[in-house]
Amino acid sequence: MLNSDMMQKIVKANMPRAYPIIVKGLLHGSQQQHWNQTVTTITYSVIRSYMEMSRDQFEKLTVQAQQEQKQRLAKQKDIESKWDSLNRKLRVEAKPS
Repeated sequence: MLNSDMMQKIVKANMPRAYPIIVKGLLHGSQQQHWNQTVTTITYSVIRSYMEMSRDQFEKLTVQAQQEQKQRLAKQKDIESKWDSLNRKLRVEAKPS
């Protein structure tokens, strides 16, 4: 659907709002390997077509998506660290004296 001419025309007509949403979604989706090689191939084909639509904007969005991913991973790591710390405290306090 995203690679249809109609969809690309709609995105071009609404470039400032639609393009970032579509591209970030494609980039996020491409980070997860799909078990079906055909799906992966189609995904990369669609990404390429949107990249060709506006190379500069695509590169900016790629950098932005990478930064957001780093922030998400850092936040996730921080949350896991806090849970680990809490679990250690609970184990220490739960030990009989």
